[in-house]
Amino acid sequence: MATVDSPAILVVTPDFPPNGGGIGSVAYNYCKYTSLNADVLTSGNDERDINVDQVDIHTVPNMSGLRGLLYCLQKIQSINKKYDVLYFTHPFYASLGCAFPQKVCVHVHGNSLIGTGMKKEVMKRLSQVGLRSADGIIANSSWTQAQVELSPTADITVIHPGVSPSLIALGKDSGPRSWHRGLSSQATLLTVGRLVKRKGHREAIRAISNFNVDYYIVGAGEMEQELKRLVKSLEMGDQVHFEGYVPEDDLPEYYARSDLFVMPSMFMKERGSVEGFGIVFLEANSFGVPVIGGNTGGVPSAIVPGETGLLVQPDADSVSDAISRLLSNAELYERCSDQGMDWAAKHSWNRIVEQMDEYIKSI
Repeated sequence: MATVDSPAILVVTPDFPPNGGGIGSVAYNYCKYTSLNADVLTSGNDERDINVDQVDIHTVPNMSGLRGLLYCLQKIQSINKKYDVLYFTHPFYASLGCAFPQKVCVHVHGNSLIGTGMKKEVMKRLSQVGLRSADGIIANSSWTQAQVELSPTADITVIHPGVSPSLIALGKDSGPRSWHRGLSSQATLLTVGRLVKRKGHREAIRAISNFNVDYYIVGAGEMEQELKRLVKSLEMGDQVHFEGYVPEDDLPEYYARSDLFVMPSMFMKERGSVEGFGIVFLEANSFGVPVIGGNTGGVPSAIVPGETGLLVQPDADSVSDAISRLLSNAELYERCSDQGMDWAAKHSWNRIVEQMDEYIKSI
């Protein structure tokens, strides 16, 4: 592939702060740490173009469905600036690449190519168009790469999501840590994530019922009342603490006081729902907290088994066994704490974006 030393890039993304989500985080951190000239096209309340931290932000009223594609098409045509690369954070929008002469880079995150139903099918078909028209594809995990390779595509590389350098710096003050108290002493467990079925909160709650632990659940979502009823039925109200939504700036406090991080994510193909990677595992690792994750989707790319944590089947018995292994084996616990911090440091956003820049320049 030909190389452009310093290409001008338009990042086309449905999410960008203040809107949340993993895709928005990738787009924001790419723009924050890139050494290249990057602007953004995203959805907003109006169509005013603004400049924030030297990044030109172009907006359209919304980016949902076919109407959103049309808005993006018209906006890209109207921007009075020459770009070398169109970088799409979702393959659905990359279907626009056929209409422009620029190089096209597509970032695929896991949920983009699965699911059922008419809306999902239309999105998948247009996503395939986007992938086939791409000059380069970034997959966030080996699992995502395998899904992309099911159809003819351009060159594919795997680049994991990153962790904030400031979070890694805070974590150094907290770990690495040790655990010599065995199963009889009280431990603190944590899950950070939306309260939806695939995150595995129900399985985690059932798993801790036989342990002397405090379990903090950070996040909000559709399953909150169901989970609270489960806790009540198991008479675990003193053990399980629902913290609700917690601002990102306050999350370090939760990581710092936790002994284990647990999120036994499951693959729900019928809903088009899977953990494409699981950046929260690395965030916990950055504080020296060993992690337990479901052996599904892209999670095996986020956890190094026996080195940063444990991979399990997403059921209560398997999660319970993993908790027991880590809290009863001081050597395993300390290795996962120490190696987990190193693993997280390798995923600092400034390092990850360097990899992204080099790849984008090469297409």
